[in-house]
Amino acid sequence: MKFSALKFSVAGLSLLALSSVHAQSTQSGIVRFTGNISPVTCIVNLGSRDQKIDFGIVPPNDRGFTSGGGAVGNVALPAHQRTITIRLDGCSTPGANSQPTTATVRFDGPIRNGRINTSNATADIQLLENNSTTAIWDLSGPSAPVNLQSGTNTLNYIARYYVAAVPLAPGEANAEATFTMNYQ
Repeated sequence: MKFSALKFSVAGLSLLALSSVHAQSTQSGIVRFTGNISPVTCIVNLGSRDQKIDFGIVPPNDRGFTSGGGAVGNVALPAHQRTITIRLDGCSTPGANSQPTTATVRFDGPIRNGRINTSNATADIQLLENNSTTAIWDLSGPSAPVNLQSGTNTLNYIARYYVAAVPLAPGEANAEATFTMNYQ
């Protein structure tokens, strides 16, 4: 009898050990679902989402800036300005089924006095509306509304260096900003 009782006790211990291992391997987690139901069907083109605008080398004299960069408010000459293009694909017919009719762009990041602040304390980046040379876009707010059309829409803006402090210091003048599309 002792032999079979011992056998039973060993089997009971084995079952207890297995249930203990099983309880330790139980884990849980959370799945978070995000999204937005929106009538807006325009999609920012992949090539527009991550852009690199290279100004190259801009001389601080009369060949690079108005009045040689010698005063606050002087800007890079047209030869040193660059175009920012944001392409919207797959836009539905504006106004149909409550579709938006206009779009604006807003930039966020290191904004100083309505311009993008660069790594150079004497130079900012100024944006101009839709290839304009006179209507300056103050980055404390959105761009002017652009009328949407069905299909593909291309929004173009001009970026240029702006003298924020004098003397204009040589050296890198880099910046990074994010943009957000808003539809009305």
